[in-house]
Amino acid sequence: MKRRILCILLLFCLLLSACAGEQSPAEAEAPEESQPAAIDRSQLGQKIALVSTGPGFGLGIFPEEEQENIIPLNWAEQYPWTPEELVDSLQPLLKNEDVGAIIFDPTIEGMDLALEEAAKQRPELLRILCLSSSRMEQPTAPAELRLEFDAAAQARRIVEKAEKMGAESLVYYEYGEQLDDALYGEILAALAQTCGELGIRLLPEIIPYAMRHDGHQFVTEDIPEKIAQYGEKTAFTSSGSRQSSILAGVLEHGGLYLGTLFPRPSAASAMESIRSSTREDDEAAGTFPEDMIAARQQLREKGPDGRIADFPISYLDLELRAAYEYAKLWLAEEVPEQGVDKGALLRIMEEISGGYCYVDFAQEDGEASESHILYYMEPQLVEWE
Repeated sequence: MKRRILCILLLFCLLLSACAGEQSPAEAEAPEESQPAAIDRSQLGQKIALVSTGPGFGLGIFPEEEQENIIPLNWAEQYPWTPEELVDSLQPLLKNEDVGAIIFDPTIEGMDLALEEAAKQRPELLRILCLSSSRMEQPTAPAELRLEFDAAAQARRIVEKAEKMGAESLVYYEYGEQLDDALYGEILAALAQTCGELGIRLLPEIIPYAMRHDGHQFVTEDIPEKIAQYGEKTAFTSSGSRQSSILAGVLEHGGLYLGTLFPRPSAASAMESIRSSTREDDEAAGTFPEDMIAARQQLREKGPDGRIADFPISYLDLELRAAYEYAKLWLAEEVPEQGVDKGALLRIMEEISGGYCYVDFAQEDGEASESHILYYMEPQLVEWE
C-alpha cells in the first residue's frame, strides 16, 4: 500500500516538473508582426487621380504637358453629396487600372468613408491627403502622405517679414464669428506672441457681421484712418478676406501689405491674381473687380517701393502641385514605398514656391509623424516689372 502511494506521489512530482518546464502561452514568444507586402510599383498604372471639392480647383494649376497624366474628379460640381454618393462617384477611378496614385482635397463631410473605401478596394494605390483647405474635422482614414498648412508658423513668418520691412504696427482684419474657430484663434495667438517679441503693436480689427458681404467698404474706410493714426509704418493683413481691397488701400494711402494668412482657395495671393496674364481678358470683359484693376494700375504707376510682400503661389496650388510631383516620384520608385522622404518633398515645394517654402513633420502624441507634413511659406518682397 505504501509502495503504491509512493508511486503515485512520484508520478505527481514528475508531472509538476514537466509542467514547470513548459512555457505558458503568455510567456511564449509573441510572433513577429506581419509586415505589409511590398508593392511592385513598376506594375502600377502611371496616371494620378485628383479628387477635389475646392471651388478654385482646376487642371489649370498644372503645366499643360502634365495635364494628360491627371484624371480629375471635382465633387464641388454636384455638392452636396451623401457619403454613399461620394463612394459611388469614386468607383470609375478605383476600377481604372491606369491609376497608380490618388490625391484627395478633403473639404466635405463624408470624406472618411470615401478614403476608407479607396484603401479597401485599391490598397496598392498611393493615397495623399491635402488638408489645408478642409472645412471639416480632419479625416482619420489611412494615407501615405498628409500635407497640411501650418497656420501658426505662417503667422509668425508674416510678422517677421513685417519687422524686416520696418513695421511698427500690424492691422489684422477678421470677421468676428470666425475667431471662435480654433484655427483662427491659433493664428491670432501666434500673431500676438510674435508681435510682442518683436515690439510691434498688434491691432486686431473685427469686421462686423452686418458687413459680412461688404467687407470691402469697411477695409477701404479703415485703412486711411489707421495710416493717419499710426503712420506709414503700419502693415496690413487678413486671414484671406478682402485681399485686393487691402492691397488697393495700401497703394493709395500708404503702409505695408503682407499678403494673406489663410490657405483657402478664395484667399489666393492678390499679387498673383493681378499679375496673371489671364486676368487681362477678365478686365477687358468687364468681369474683373474694380478694386483689383485700380491696384494693378497703381502698381504700374508707383511700383511696390519695398512696401509690398506676398506669396509667389497660393497655398492650395502649392499643396496640390507638390502632391502630384511626389506621387510621380513614388510611382517611379525614386522615394521609399513606406514613410515620407522629407528631403524630396522639400525640394519639390521649394522649386514650386521659388525657394520660399519650409516643411516639417507634425507632432503627434509627442513624437514626429512619419507621414504627416506641415508646411508654410515666407512672404517675398514684390518687384513689379
